[in-house]
Formats: sequence, structure tokens, C-alpha cells
Amino acid sequence: MGGCWSIGAKVLLLAGLAVVVFGIAVVRDASKCAGWEKAEGKIIGACIRDLPVPESKTRDYLTPDIVYEYAARSGKSYFSNRFSYIDTSLFPRISENYQAGSYENVKAFLSKYPVGKKVEVFYDPRHPSEAVLDRGLKMPVFVPLISGLLMVYASFHFFIFRRLAGECRRSSGVPAR
Repeated sequence: MGGCWSIGAKVLLLAGLAVVVFGIAVVRDASKCAGWEKAEGKIIGACIRDLPVPESKTRDYLTPDIVYEYAARSGKSYFSNRFSYIDTSLFPRISENYQAGSYENVKAFLSKYPVGKKVEVFYDPRHPSEAVLDRGLKMPVFVPLISGLLMVYASFHFFIFRRLAGECRRSSGVPAR
């Protein structure tokens, strides 16, 4: 049985490290938005979209779809529907700024972005077609990193717990398994 715990802890450690590396990449990429240029934009469309969820879903997951137009420094016009750097459909119901959920919640969120409203748009100066309305680092950006760190912590916990259990058995004269 001891070998299974050891192998399980190692697999969990490796998986956790992989998720941590992925999480660091997500945070690093999302933080690039902080240096993006600002432009004035205008909301040209806003609607509620049903997220594709498996057929076994127990409730609908609705998300806002906001389309806006903006002009880069070059004067060329672009369109985007990205609200934030991270895809909000991956993290429904995590925070107010990554809104997905009931019709009432999404409608209330969309009321902040009526068609025709002037908005600040942040776009990548190297790739002006990439733009967001919210460039902040919110909780969903950190979910992979935190998950990976918890997996690494759990693997160390299993490994240390198993070591301590073995030492207790040896010191008490109970044969180790």
C-alpha cells in the first residue's frame, strides 16, 4: 500500500507542477494587457448568449456578448467582442467581472454596456485587432495557478504524511507495511 501512496503523490506532484507552469503562463499573458494602448470605442451590439454545455446540464449558462468598434492609432477601425483577456466561458460564476449565469444576472451586467455607449478599449499595439474592455487581473486568471499550487501542496502532504507514518511505526516497533 505504501508504494501506491508514493506513486500517487509523485503523479499528483507532476500534474500539479504542469498546472502551475500553465497557470504562470496564463497570468503572464493576461498581465500583458496592462501595457496595451487605450482607444475610445463604441458599443455596437450587446446580447445574451447561451454557453455550449453538455446535454446533461442541469441549468442554462448564459453569458453576455458585447461587440464594440474602436480605432487604433493608425486610424484603422477594428471590431471585437472580447470583454477580458481570459475566455469568460471557461469560468462561469466566479466573479462579478466575469459574468455568466442566470438571465437576470447577465441582463444586469449588459445594462452597463448599452448600444451606443462610449467605452475605453485596450488593444495590443503590435496586433491591433486584439482588444479588451477590461484589462484587469481578476480571480479567473489565477485559477490555474492556484489549482496547481494546491495539487503540489497535496502531493507534499501525502509524501510527508506517509514518511511520518513510517517513522512512527519504526519507533513503536510496529512493522512497516
